[in-house]
Amino acid sequence: MKESNSPISLWLCDLTHDRQTIALNNIPYAIGMLASYVKANLPGRFDIKLFKFPDSLIEAFQGGQPRVVGFSNYLWHKDLSYGLAKEIKRLSPSTVVIFGGPDFPYKPKERHGFLLQRDKIDFYIFGEGEDAFCRLLTSLIQNDFDINKVKALKHFNTCSINNDNLVTGDIAPRIDLNAVPSPYLEGILDGFFAKKMMPLIQTNRGCPFTCTYCTEGADYYGKVAFADVERVIKELEYIAEKRMCSQNLNIADSNFGMYQRDIEISYGIAGIQESYKWPKYIHVAVGKNQKKRVLQIAKIIKGALRLSATVQSIDPQVLENIKRRNISIEEIIEVAKEGNSIGSNTYAELIIALPGDTKEAHFRGVEQLANTGLGIIYIYTLMLLKGAEIASSENRMKYGMVTKFRVLPRCFGSYRLGDTHLNSIEVEEVCVANNTLSFQDYLDCRVFSLVLELFYNDSILKELINLIKNMGIKPYAFLKAIYDSVNSLPGSLKEMFLAYRKDTINDLWDSEEEVYEFARSVEGIKKYVSGEYGTNLSYKYKALGIINYLEEIHEVGFNTASRLINQHVKDTDKDVFLGFLHELKLFSMLRKKNLFKADESYTGLFHFDLDLLQSGRFTKPLKELRREKPLKAMICHSPEQKETINNAIKEFSSDLIGITRIFSRIDIKKLYRKVETATI
Repeated sequence: MKESNSPISLWLCDLTHDRQTIALNNIPYAIGMLASYVKANLPGRFDIKLFKFPDSLIEAFQGGQPRVVGFSNYLWHKDLSYGLAKEIKRLSPSTVVIFGGPDFPYKPKERHGFLLQRDKIDFYIFGEGEDAFCRLLTSLIQNDFDINKVKALKHFNTCSINNDNLVTGDIAPRIDLNAVPSPYLEGILDGFFAKKMMPLIQTNRGCPFTCTYCTEGADYYGKVAFADVERVIKELEYIAEKRMCSQNLNIADSNFGMYQRDIEISYGIAGIQESYKWPKYIHVAVGKNQKKRVLQIAKIIKGALRLSATVQSIDPQVLENIKRRNISIEEIIEVAKEGNSIGSNTYAELIIALPGDTKEAHFRGVEQLANTGLGIIYIYTLMLLKGAEIASSENRMKYGMVTKFRVLPRCFGSYRLGDTHLNSIEVEEVCVANNTLSFQDYLDCRVFSLVLELFYNDSILKELINLIKNMGIKPYAFLKAIYDSVNSLPGSLKEMFLAYRKDTINDLWDSEEEVYEFARSVEGIKKYVSGEYGTNLSYKYKALGIINYLEEIHEVGFNTASRLINQHVKDTDKDVFLGFLHELKLFSMLRKKNLFKADESYTGLFHFDLDLLQSGRFTKPLKELRREKPLKAMICHSPEQKETINNAIKEFSSDLIGITRIFSRIDIKKLYRKVETATI
């Protein structure tokens, strides 16, 4: 073996598409962890460079070829990563190409096929990567980068193809997170703060739950490893001092708030919020069975945490099929009440087409969740992730899964490396029917999800829903009445629902090959990058509705509520009640009209107190609550709201694609205009 004192070039890539917008704007924490571990355990041996954006990687490659290049492999960049890796390997055959990440099949036979189809990958690291990657690099050095020799050694957590056979090493023990130096505190990630990146940290790794649809449901991830609290808080302080433009923080834990130590971390975050006015919003999956602790944390960090009642399904048989246990409805109601009281966004998630799911079961789930008072109900289609148990051939056959393929929003673009023009697009496999749910039932569930987005989520008609609840009408009855009348809605809204249903169908392809054939064509990729295709349909139509059809949404919502309420109002009170509904609608509209025009303000005249309009709770008959002289109210954004809106537009832009991103990133209800003055 030839020894050399010169550092070996090692490039680590966690890429994002960026041709339409930055598809995934997280700071690349995972490859930062790899880099810091390699630096600590192989000091001075490697000259390490990190890459997030494809053009930076391409430009660097044109100036020199790396000895080793590693790519993280997730659903949102797998085609881009392999496309560029393939070209790097073609132009530089001696470069060792290593992949790692969760988008890797569950079974050995499927892993074999995966790697045979991607023959430019020399090694694939599965499970935790830091120690396995470092051992592999050490072996490459010791064996003069003879790839076949190294393959024969069967390294921990490593797969490869040798003579068309799958070579798999043993599974390594899980690592101590504190053995990996913080890439933030080491300065490894400094270069990404100025690029509209959202900070990402991880305070623990692993998940004790066994959900079959999740890649962390495997036994391998059952034991949870923790980073020291002091280290986590130091990382957050380091990030805050950089004063990045993102208002958000992403915590990559699977169950933040489930452990007592998370209370300490939350107090640390609260202190940072006080000093730096950051973070305003925290994106994280919260603990699934420690709701009281999660609520305590939400209070500590001033409502910046999105509180979830993550159920996926309410149906007992479905839950058994996916190896999941939920918190009780009573606990969900507690989350909703406490979250509302402290200003946190509360939400739940339901997944369509889980094994054993039915349209009736799905609607019952929506009913139970809507009636709890949660602020948002997200509806997702079941994704079949390669590394998840649910995607196995046995499960597909057992539950009669019918799957289609669709393009991930924003995850596409055209790139050029050398003389090769690469049109890249990311595709996911989704389940749209099974032996208990027809495709038509699936479409009906999707249409109901748009009803939720336009008439319920983000408290868009909160004032009205408060009123109907106080009059003894369940929110689900209101939502179901709108759903049942979709075909008779006013023209613009009816057309929007028809377009949504049509786009939902057109979004689906029978095979990956069909998607790639179309999307990789010159015309196809243009349609995606321009925004004609490839958007998140739920957020796109929500944004269109709120921006263009807010008045129609209010008209439909208030007319529907009026029909439901009518029987509860005495004939002698109906005139004054209609007057109240008129003012309530005006009040709601003025708070949300042209929401992203931060400097736009409105005035309104109201005969009812503003707190009554917001709460819908009558302490006396309406006649006695109506003022003779109206109140004049100024309704405008507060300085803090203006700052949030302007920063969000700066980060994501003000076009439809940007507004769609804002809806997915920010607690929208906190942007509804406030009442600045009210005088007689």
